[in-house]
Amino acid sequence: MDLKLQELRRYAIDNRIEIKFADEGSGRECLINDKGQVKILSEDKNLRIEDVLSAAQSFDIINHGKSQRISRDALAKTINEAFKQRGFAAAAHEED
Repeated sequence: MDLKLQELRRYAIDNRIEIKFADEGSGRECLINDKGQVKILSEDKNLRIEDVLSAAQSFDIINHGKSQRISRDALAKTINEAFKQRGFAAAAHEED
């Protein structure tokens, strides 16, 4: 299942959490805060956030200062379920 930046932003806002992800091969790192704003944490500011997102295999979900690492597939399933429960039209994409 593919993760979209807009879905991650919506999920972070709705759940009042932060989501941190990185391209571990290059060290490029980004954070989506609880307001849906994306911040570039790495030294390299000349990057495409979508490229970092597509390379990320795990995500840190930060809730009230506590961090939990979750795999790409597990986060996609969690977002899918949350969106289905809320009745979002884009309810994360059905698996083919």
